[in-house]
Amino acid sequence: MIIPMCLSMFYAVPASDDFAFGANTCSDNLIANAFGYSIWNWKYHSGRWLIFIIQKIINPLNLHKHLGHAYGLYMIVLFLLLFILLRYTLKVIFEKIIQTGSKTDTAVLITIAVLFSTYYYSEAYNWYVGATAYALPLMLILLSIAFTIKYIDTNDNKYYVGLLLAGIIPATNEFCDIPLAVLYIYLMLFRGRYMKSAKNKKIKDAIPLAGYIVLGITVVFAPGNFARQSVYGVQSSFVGAFKQSIIDVVARVQDIIVDHPLAVTLMLGMLLLGMATVENEAHRTIHCIILTGVITVGTIFPYLYGRAFTGTYLDNRMQYALDYFLEIGMCIICLNIGRLVAQKTGFKFDSNNRLIISIVLVMFVYVSLLQNYAYLNIVQLDILKSKGLMAQSYELWDGIITEIETSDEEDVVITRESDVEWSPYFLFMGLTDGEKFAVDFDTVYDSKFIMPNVYYGKKSITLHFENNQVEE
Repeated sequence: MIIPMCLSMFYAVPASDDFAFGANTCSDNLIANAFGYSIWNWKYHSGRWLIFIIQKIINPLNLHKHLGHAYGLYMIVLFLLLFILLRYTLKVIFEKIIQTGSKTDTAVLITIAVLFSTYYYSEAYNWYVGATAYALPLMLILLSIAFTIKYIDTNDNKYYVGLLLAGIIPATNEFCDIPLAVLYIYLMLFRGRYMKSAKNKKIKDAIPLAGYIVLGITVVFAPGNFARQSVYGVQSSFVGAFKQSIIDVVARVQDIIVDHPLAVTLMLGMLLLGMATVENEAHRTIHCIILTGVITVGTIFPYLYGRAFTGTYLDNRMQYALDYFLEIGMCIICLNIGRLVAQKTGFKFDSNNRLIISIVLVMFVYVSLLQNYAYLNIVQLDILKSKGLMAQSYELWDGIITEIETSDEEDVVITRESDVEWSPYFLFMGLTDGEKFAVDFDTVYDSKFIMPNVYYGKKSITLHFENNQVEE
């Protein structure tokens, strides 16, 4: 599953806000630049003060030299590190639910297969700013959940420290605040028996939640959020954003079920796995359904409220955040439904039932995936099919970046015969045909234009495609 995804990332190029995060707009000193950039954004653009500091410090564009495929390799390493956190967290969660080694590994594999093969998120996989602002906090939420489970089970202080530290970055990202707090409260109250604990332990266990809330307040009520809304010129409705959040979640569930037969097949496999683990702990199906609903709605609500969106459109990076919570929740729900069915019916996985289930599954896969060639739309297969297009896209945009870097002109004008066809597995640099990018050098961040001219020290950059028809 991972190798084709890494292939896509290998062809990545710096894009969009990467240049703003790589530019020395506040200071030539890396640390001073990072803190200055964070403070400015907190005041005038966004409240995510902590992740801005980190993004500035570890940005590969800080090298200020041509990166070529080194940028893609950077994204691959980042993805693999986040994958390790994802796999660890899922293993902890399913060990808690299933309590048997081999079946736990199967549950982890199925869930990751759903996450990686259903949709592709170029803004979280191929884009440095997207990966660090969205994928990293999301994985750290999951890690904090894993440490919370471990702490409840072992009462080991190293997990307590771990959940505190892992939660700091998510708590300072507005789309993470509700999932982080809700999951922590659920685990402590419903699974940790908080109310029966001694008073000193209650206080200790409440400290992380209090810390998350305080950190969240520094983000949610940052003046930059309100300044950003005024730039967009929107009038937000609390009720309207809440309704739209529910609509978006329902629409995504419908899309998964109707248009992604592999995901449905994998979730059926999760249901069967649940039926095979009926002898273990109670299923808690209703808890999981409620949690999944609250978390997914809570994830996208701040985004929809801030942008006043009234349609079922989400930026690819926000769709990533929604889908990961939604699909993990759906997998756990299917597992628990399987256990519930087995408990109510007394179902046993004897040889006859295994044969019948195998036949039904094979027939379902044939009809849904093979007969109509739907398997060709699986992310990994589609990436391999698009390899040539990704290589063409990289060649075009890496060439454009090289020309900007090597140009002696203050006003750089780049001409190419034509653009290449759009690919969902490639995120282009962000220059648009015929538009002049001339952000002032003293600008810290521009809401309307990307800032490669500031990063490269050029007065302006303009790209022209002589033929507006893309190459097929």
